[in-house]
Amino acid sequence: MLVAVSAVAPASAKQTFTGSIFERYLDSYREQFGIPALSAVVVQGGQIVFQTGLGKQDLEANTPARADTPYFIGNLSQIFGSALLLQKCYDQDTLELKDKIIRWVPGYTDEATSG
Repeated sequence: MLVAVSAVAPASAKQTFTGSIFERYLDSYREQFGIPALSAVVVQGGQIVFQTGLGKQDLEANTPARADTPYFIGNLSQIFGSALLLQKCYDQDTLELKDKIIRWVPGYTDEATSG
């Protein structure tokens, strides 16, 4: 799971990040949804202000997760990319949720609906 949060603050506003509350929230979320391991890094002003690994990256070997633990995501990048593209098209009013696929793929035939 990847979570990205971005916020822009005025240059005059000095803010410090308190990671303990955020870490407790993430660990609670991880446990609630049965996520074996989760890594998080918070960057503020170009500097890493918080990093942690929660849970176990390898349950059998009892290896704890670290902030730099690599995670296998398989083919999820294609799903994320498709979802982001569809969202962008919808936001730009070039796609409507009620569109039929034939609008975008003219040669498409659906055996179930034809006939």
